[in-house]
Amino acid sequence: MRRVVALVPIWWVVASIVFVLVRLVPGDPVLLIAGTDASAEQVREIRSSLGLDLPVHEQYVRWFGRLLRGDMGRSLFSREPVARDLLDRVPVSLQLALSATFVSVLIAIPAGVLAAARRNALSEAAFAAVTMTGICVPSFVMGLLLMLLLSVYAGLFPIRGYEPLSQGVIPWARYMALPAVAYGLIQAAGVARMTRSTLLEVLGEDFIRTARAKGLAGWVVLYKHALRNALIPVVTLIGLNVGVLFTGAVVIETLFGLPGLGAFLVTGILKRDYPIVQGAILFISTFLVLVNLGVDLLYRGIDPRLRRA
Repeated sequence: MRRVVALVPIWWVVASIVFVLVRLVPGDPVLLIAGTDASAEQVREIRSSLGLDLPVHEQYVRWFGRLLRGDMGRSLFSREPVARDLLDRVPVSLQLALSATFVSVLIAIPAGVLAAARRNALSEAAFAAVTMTGICVPSFVMGLLLMLLLSVYAGLFPIRGYEPLSQGVIPWARYMALPAVAYGLIQAAGVARMTRSTLLEVLGEDFIRTARAKGLAGWVVLYKHALRNALIPVVTLIGLNVGVLFTGAVVIETLFGLPGLGAFLVTGILKRDYPIVQGAILFISTFLVLVNLGVDLLYRGIDPRLRRA
């Protein structure tokens, strides 16, 4: 409850900072709307109709008052409600982030556990080489390789586009598979390394030696005792990755033609569309705080000692 209450001042601070910073970016949206052939009188009329001729503090008071009523304003260019545009695009980015997280966890946790449990020079060298490659390769390079191999040559998946989940799981999965795998593989490398390092640290603890001395089976010691205690740093990293995947998928969304939040935000920044930038960043910051709250709750489920804290 304390974290939920703390969301209110964080939300206000982020909203205020974004409002100021977006107006410090060079460029005038009114000139973009009016065009190069517009007269000075036409520019003034457009500026007045959008409320951009008011002092900045008055613009802030009006915008924040509407925001408290749930109104994020309208796009300066399309005049469509920002909230409706966000609701159209957020599910796409969220589906991509969750799908990529699922792929990364599905690959990284078993790989990290296997690398920690079966240690030898060859396996450690192979693990280090594979994970370092995954960390160093940019997501768009991975996406292009998958697109070339599985779409162009094999013809298994469409190259670009998006099908809503409402049209069926199979069509949705065919369009979402490549971006999710391309994005998930990059994140899997870091999660696998974290899993291995934390699990090795836990395997050297006294309680693990005690469990082995009691004659417990190796898999019980590894999964029930060691892995559960090693998961807290891993869960932290996965939670951070969800936020990064949700907010930083501009390249992948553009590459695969996904109508997500990242591309929407970049378009708003390039056009100096203040309501879009303010609404999108405010939503993103709220999402990140909620993800951190969810990670804290997962801590208590993983480690019973934290429930008494």
